[in-house]
Amino acid sequence: MNIIFLLFFIVIMLYVIFVDIFTILFRLTGLSEEKARFQVISLLTNSGFTTNESEIIASAKIRRKLAKTIMLFGYAFTATIVSSIVSILVSLNSYEVSYSFYRLLLLLIIFIAFILIRQLPFVKNHFDTLIEKFYLKYIIKERINPLTLIEDYKTQIIASIFINDVPPLLIDKTLAETNIKKLHNILILLIKRADGTILFADADTVIKKYDHVILMGNPNNIHLLFNSYCSKLE
Repeated sequence: MNIIFLLFFIVIMLYVIFVDIFTILFRLTGLSEEKARFQVISLLTNSGFTTNESEIIASAKIRRKLAKTIMLFGYAFTATIVSSIVSILVSLNSYEVSYSFYRLLLLLIIFIAFILIRQLPFVKNHFDTLIEKFYLKYIIKERINPLTLIEDYKTQIIASIFINDVPPLLIDKTLAETNIKKLHNILILLIKRADGTILFADADTVIKKYDHVILMGNPNNIHLLFNSYCSKLE
């Protein structure tokens, strides 16, 4: 009985971690936090999508790959959780109910502590950074510039883009020389260098490899400038 309870809560915690991981991965493909989490939970629970929601997945190759992985694990998680619940119900009897209650309560307290700890900014930031490094190194293999949506204003977005590969137009050129604000209607707001230095972008700013760039513009224009010469998201 102890093992059944323990396995049940381990599966639930792994389920939560899995949702967090793939939410971050979807977010790195350009979705907002809300949309990314919705996509992951929908895929895990096999609850389906509207036409508009399915287009979000189908529009990018990397998202389709992530979706297939989530659906595969979703079947395994669902089967494990259901079988664990059935095992718990079958193994319970009137003599064990009181004793089992205290074990269940202890595991529930541990689970609540786990949920609270994962929400701490320090833990969340380090977890996000770890998943981002994994995404860059093993999923896209550092061939594209992943974008994280900050705010969505329909035709305009504010986003953070990580520069793995400096676009040809921007190599060794200042923002004034590239004239991207006029040519692409993209406004570079802020840059965080690899060493942690934060710069307010101005005419003399040069975008470098491994910069985190905060920008505002039309999502299609941003894609054309920063990733159109790559094929990984197509």
